[in-house]
Amino acid sequence: MPIFEKSGLLEEVKKRPTTEFEQPVDSISPVTFFKSHSIDPSQRPLLKATLYRKGSSTIINQLDLGSKSCYLIGGLSEDKKSFLGNNSIIDISVPDGYCSKHHCVIQFRKINDKLTPYLMDLDSVNVTTLNSSPIPTRRYVELSNNDVISFSSKGTNSEFEIIYQEGNQ
Repeated sequence: MPIFEKSGLLEEVKKRPTTEFEQPVDSISPVTFFKSHSIDPSQRPLLKATLYRKGSSTIINQLDLGSKSCYLIGGLSEDKKSFLGNNSIIDISVPDGYCSKHHCVIQFRKINDKLTPYLMDLDSVNVTTLNSSPIPTRRYVELSNNDVISFSSKGTNSEFEIIYQEGNQ
């Protein structure tokens, strides 16, 4: 006999945070790309994002960027006490008032049979900068090894930086 009582699952789905970002059709995770090209795990580059306080060499957080096709970067919750990364939608949490809730995204794409990383600002309230230059909103900008991603508002800069790195394992 079927049970038709309310489970509460629909309410849980309604509470989950969302973002208006949609991945492009050529998005691909690095691990899928490497497997499809039969690249031995020992030969795959290590892809990572490292969060630092500006001017410090102390690592606040480091994330391996190999398993997913995109990584969402966002700031603190409104109470300024908890990281939004705890809610499963933000991959890289930045404890900075200049970083919007859904600020920008690192997106991997397969372009001309090559794995290419990009950065895109998601119409953030404040500006996303790449190597100290503001990037346009909703436009992909190619990332290179040791690029520095930061956040700013008119005349002021973030206290935090994310460094995108590709390297040997």
